[in-house]
Amino acid sequence: VGRTDDMLIGLGVNVFPSAVKDIVCELTPETTGEMQIVLPQPGPKVEPPMHITVEYGDDVTDLAALRARIEKMINEWLSIPGRVELLPPETMPRYDMKGQLVRKLYEEAVTRQRGS
Repeated sequence: VGRTDDMLIGLGVNVFPSAVKDIVCELTPETTGEMQIVLPQPGPKVEPPMHITVEYGDDVTDLAALRARIEKMINEWLSIPGRVELLPPETMPRYDMKGQLVRKLYEEAVTRQRGS
């Protein structure tokens, strides 16, 4: 299922990042299985559509069809609309241990401001 501290809530529905990962992995080899939910503001509430970046597989030629398929699966399986951004293979960060399924843009902005 997932850890409750990772849980997001969209349209009153509990969404675990691991459930989104399961959908993306279901589509291997059309995807590499790498994905991240992108949060512009702190959760757990997520304003729909939920923004998700996904790496497409090496042999994918119809990106629009793949994007539509992933968005449809997310909407049907998780009951929340998703907006998928497809990225080329090997462009997302890789982690030695547990992967980062959620990218917190609001924390990145604070880090950039401190570094300036």
